[in-house]
Amino acid sequence: EEAREQVAKVMSFYLRLARHISQLSHSNVVLSHNLKVKAGIIQAQKLQSMMLDQIKDRIVLSDLEGNITYTNQAVQEAMGYSKDELCRMRVHDFEHGHELDSTQDEIIRCTLNNGSWHGEAKNITKDGNEIFMDIRTFRIDDDAGKPLAMCGISSDITVRRLYIDLLRRQNEASRKLIEI
Repeated sequence: EEAREQVAKVMSFYLRLARHISQLSHSNVVLSHNLKVKAGIIQAQKLQSMMLDQIKDRIVLSDLEGNITYTNQAVQEAMGYSKDELCRMRVHDFEHGHELDSTQDEIIRCTLNNGSWHGEAKNITKDGNEIFMDIRTFRIDDDAGKPLAMCGISSDITVRRLYIDLLRRQNEASRKLIEI
């Protein structure tokens, strides 16, 4: 009888041990799966980051007040500021006069109210050069539709604008010659 009790205890121990091993095995499978998913997410984020930094369009992310929170490499190269300098600036700091479509305040207001804006603006680089930009902005909303941030994507159209201005001056000169 005592031997049976000993066998029962040993069997009970091995059954509990087998359950724990089974649970650990299942936990390892889940952990392995989660690590693969995490690695995939990290790889996708790395790819997105590389894409944002290698794209030639200039991308600026700001909060709802226009404080810059992210810029891609193209902005840094074109404007002459470091990433750290840009992230201490506001989008208003790019503004150069009111000669084109809108001021930064108007762009922000339109983006927040309508969800997007498109137009041209003249910006000033760190070294004082003027550049013309074709800018598209959009509001970034959370899942509930609450505005979180704004994004601006721009392309340099300086050369195009200079050609347009040159053609305009040539047309005016031609008109004046015809009038004489």
